[in-house]
Amino acid sequence: MSLKNLGADKRPHFEKRTLLLKVLVEGNARLYKYENGNDRKYFFETNEKEIEQLVYKEYRVENYIKSNNNYKQQLFNHLKCEGISRSKIERVDYDEQDLTEIFKTYNSCKDPNYEQQFKKAKKGKFQLNIRPGINLTSLKSFIQNSPGYILEFDTKISWRIGIESEFILPFNNNKWSLLGEVSYQEYKNEYDNTGASNNPFAPASVQEIDYSYLDIAVGARYYLFLNDENKIFVNLAYVPNITINKKHGPLEISKAANFAAGIGYKYSDKYAAEIRYGFKRNILNRYIYHYSEYNTLSFILSYTLL
Repeated sequence: MSLKNLGADKRPHFEKRTLLLKVLVEGNARLYKYENGNDRKYFFETNEKEIEQLVYKEYRVENYIKSNNNYKQQLFNHLKCEGISRSKIERVDYDEQDLTEIFKTYNSCKDPNYEQQFKKAKKGKFQLNIRPGINLTSLKSFIQNSPGYILEFDTKISWRIGIESEFILPFNNNKWSLLGEVSYQEYKNEYDNTGASNNPFAPASVQEIDYSYLDIAVGARYYLFLNDENKIFVNLAYVPNITINKKHGPLEISKAANFAAGIGYKYSDKYAAEIRYGFKRNILNRYIYHYSEYNTLSFILSYTLL
């Protein structure tokens, strides 16, 4: 920071705000970071002490830059353990690397198994989730270059059930994961054009659809932690499928792929709820002139088995 932007007051001036902190170290003593552009601040808490900001402030004395290094006294007061001397704390700079190292040293001193637990956490984590739910499905079928020939089925509620494997990646504080889900879904509906006047070019009959399939979603998920128990997530997946029942009137439904995006909430690493939108897929792609737009909006509950 340039000299002209510094004040002459060495005392910190606090204001009450709600901040989203990044977890740097977990254990008996926890270290957090707040970052906004070039502004970086560090916070800590222990099993005996509530969260508190580590104080570091640069200030001006005539034509010199000096610093309030009160964070070193805070560390000395609250990280008392064999192997952490006053001289060692005096060498700790106000940066992520030095602070992380001193907190890990303290946690290892308090818990001999800390390093082993830390390394285990770095290996990542596998989860298996069962995911029942319901779909709101819409379908529109038409013949290209024949604007009068349109079958627009009513939106229908149907059920789905899936099993999802998820691998929590061992970096960035477990915020990213890879997912793969196999789900059974079905859609049964009919389009009754007998006596209809608004679509005279469509077949004057009842057109039935009986469609069941396995979706195979492969994608990535990102978690945003609210606290230890609550987090929200977003995910994006590529979704090919395998058809089982595939009747669309006189036509045969083909396997088709699309993309799906979802947003959800997870509690206690066990229970979750997600809203997922499946972008349109053409389930009549085996035909040259027939085309369809098949869309789903899914409401999914999830329970972690493993």
